Amino acid sequence: IILPVGISFYTFQTLSYTIDIYRKKLLPAESFREFALFVVYFPQLVAGPIVRAADLLPQLRKRLVIHAENLQYGLTLLAWGMVKKVVVADNLAPGVNRIFHLGEGFGGAPVDASPFEIVVGAFLYGVQIYCDFSGYSDMALGSAALLGVRLPMNFNAPYAARSVQDFWRRWHISLSTWLRDYLYIPLGGNRGGPLRTTANLMITMLLGGLWHGASWNFVLWGALHGGYLGVGRLWQRFAPDPARWPRPARALHAALSWALTQYCVFLAWLVFLLRDTRDLHFCLHRFLAAPWLIWGDSFRLPDEARRALAFAGFFVLLHLVSTIRGQLPARVAAWPLRAWTLFLAAVGFLLFLFTPSDAPEFIYYQF
Repeated sequence: IILPVGISFYTFQTLSYTIDIYRKKLLPAESFREFALFVVYFPQLVAGPIVRAADLLPQLRKRLVIHAENLQYGLTLLAWGMVKKVVVADNLAPGVNRIFHLGEGFGGAPVDASPFEIVVGAFLYGVQIYCDFSGYSDMALGSAALLGVRLPMNFNAPYAARSVQDFWRRWHISLSTWLRDYLYIPLGGNRGGPLRTTANLMITMLLGGLWHGASWNFVLWGALHGGYLGVGRLWQRFAPDPARWPRPARALHAALSWALTQYCVFLAWLVFLLRDTRDLHFCLHRFLAAPWLIWGDSFRLPDEARRALAFAGFFVLLHLVSTIRGQLPARVAAWPLRAWTLFLAAVGFLLFLFTPSDAPEFIYYQF
């Protein structure tokens, strides 16, 4: 079945518009032209973020004036997104494809991959999909900012999360808040006791998985995250409060919480990536067994994976700086003109050096 490009995004966008009017939280658009502009607003049409009418319509009704600050902020976001997409994500793709035998030129299943390679492959894919999708979101926000429109932020350092609940506050924020407001809360939210709350979370995340595509691996991916969120809710309900612990114990708890959260998230990325049931079973088995088997590995990696790890290290550095210093694009956009011009020149140099000849399309164009 051939579907229109971006249908999943503008379907949710128009659903939110209709539901908000029904709930009397929003007045209808003043004309069909205004409504149509809201639906097909080009920067975020194809791959989000999912914008609410209450956020976008008031801005479209104003006389849009292009200021130097808008241009500087928009161009900074465009440059930042291109670095994520072209320099990082596109250079990680060959390593991911080599480990998991994806794409043209690879036959059969990744049965020759060691537990160490599977863990590295899951890490590379997690970085790839984040830089690919958040890079698109940054460019969408930058394109809108050039026109004087501010779209909501869609990512906020998700790999710094210390729980899966915190991860979903940081990852694809426009989707997670949409699912919360239009599905989870109407189902009852957390008002019906632990079991009902867990069921509501599971239903919500199953739909979130199906939103990405009618495939069993997306259903399983949603079920995993629903289970994670349910267990996390129960843990918060019955576990002791770490705020009362001594400082060393709190620091250890934070580190272990972060490590366990990221282990669960990257495990689920394997489910998201691999469509073949046999490949998925093999890779999940190796990933789960890695903590016990990895020390016996030779720690050898294909050349493509070693090169991809270098770019992933560049991303980790950016991620750490952005997490510690706050939202870097906003800070860079506030630099004096000379320093900001040097930043754009450095981005152009990076793109010249590291743009691959066969760059893949955006991952979320597939959904």
